[in-house]
Amino acid sequence: MKGDSREKDTLKPLVAEADLVIPLAALVGVPMCAADPTATNTTNRDAIKTLIKMMSKSQRIIMPVTNSGYGIGQSNDFCTEESPLRPISLYGQTKVEAEAGCWIVAIPSVSAWRRCSHGAAHAARSAGQRLRLSRRL
Repeated sequence: MKGDSREKDTLKPLVAEADLVIPLAALVGVPMCAADPTATNTTNRDAIKTLIKMMSKSQRIIMPVTNSGYGIGQSNDFCTEESPLRPISLYGQTKVEAEAGCWIVAIPSVSAWRRCSHGAAHAARSAGQRLRLSRRL
């Protein structure tokens, strides 16, 4: 996709063609998010809420949430997918809020992909301009 993931006119025709949506657009990292909190909120959280409102009940979404959603764990205690989400950064907070928005909307097939391994490559390092949609065959 080429365009801004926050713009409804950009998303609408793409969502209409998709069976599966994996939203990867995000502003990533504490320095970037702290430098522009408004863009962080509108890209990482609000664009996802807009996206899921456009989706039909037959469409699926896989919502990636990075280990930043977990916040600080206990000493010598590793996070798992069942660990509570306690983000400590704006980035983590917006990703957790985006995931929560997916569960609230009545789309029956939501999957949250919570990566809890440290050091994994970030799939969405670009500044809010990537969104992958699986097209209908």
